[in-house]
Amino acid sequence: MRRLALALALLAAGCSVPAEPTLPHGPAPRPVPEGVAFSPTAPPAPQTTCTGVPQSLNPNRLPRGAGGLPSGPVFDTIRGRGQLVVGVSQTLQQLSSRDLRTGEMDGLEIKLTERIADALFGTIAPEERPKKIRYVAVPTGSRFESLDTKENRAQADSAKRNAVKVDMVIADATMTCQRVQTYGLLYSSPYLVAKQGILVRGTVEKKPTDLTAFAGRKVCAAENTVNITRILQSAATPVSVPDSADCMVMLQRGQVDAVVTDDVILAGFAAQDGNSTVLPDSTAGDDPAGVAISNEAPDLVRLVNAVLEQMRADGSLANLYKTYFDGLGKTVPSPDYRTE
Repeated sequence: MRRLALALALLAAGCSVPAEPTLPHGPAPRPVPEGVAFSPTAPPAPQTTCTGVPQSLNPNRLPRGAGGLPSGPVFDTIRGRGQLVVGVSQTLQQLSSRDLRTGEMDGLEIKLTERIADALFGTIAPEERPKKIRYVAVPTGSRFESLDTKENRAQADSAKRNAVKVDMVIADATMTCQRVQTYGLLYSSPYLVAKQGILVRGTVEKKPTDLTAFAGRKVCAAENTVNITRILQSAATPVSVPDSADCMVMLQRGQVDAVVTDDVILAGFAAQDGNSTVLPDSTAGDDPAGVAISNEAPDLVRLVNAVLEQMRADGSLANLYKTYFDGLGKTVPSPDYRTE
């Protein structure tokens, strides 16, 4: 009997059902994108004598060789490599984005890149463009660090964040004196003039016209942009992210109340999400965008300006506005060159 009782006890112990684990109640917390800062601070402004929009270099001083192609060390380097390396966003519809089904790039900045490559190598057949143009995705907040400049080489973390160096950055880069000084870059003449806007979820009956309506509310913009600086100067609660597209993700998750960036970017976000509304910011002025290039490659700036002159003259830049920004009322900006 003792053996039977012991066997039954062991059997009962081995077959006992463990208690169910206690699970937390309510929905699981939604993760935030990597690199989000909920209390960002403005970087110190460098000392500079430059004011307003930086002037660019006159394309008439571009040296040319056989066949009218540009000549000089910077062009020899690019042709020797066989590729023009360009930093772009790859996530901004209308400007530069990659079709996940085909892998092809599209947008105004992609079409501009193709014209620049044609001017550098000679006309490139469409099927040969992937061989001649290499697109590198650069986050909005650190895009200028991908340029090979003395200022960037002096920054210890720059090489870690952007190991691949590019010949130019074409990523809706607002032309400011501070960036010229901080990153050691030059701008082309402007290819686009954007205006700051505000994106919110849903429809808005009483539409705010500036950031004053968002006092105490979370408003998102990419780090190291003019947009996050403006939020910091307002009564809104700033939230910074590495890339502008991260703001759209946080807005959709209900983690921020609004997104602030250029109207051309917000138009692309709104096209992706029909449950959002773009509001104008009446207090923001014009934000001209230029191609950013190392100040050690001035002739490359002149080449880009020569291409932009051609595109203004033949109407192709205006046609790109109609294709990608129809309804935004964009007009082709005029160049402003230095006296050399």
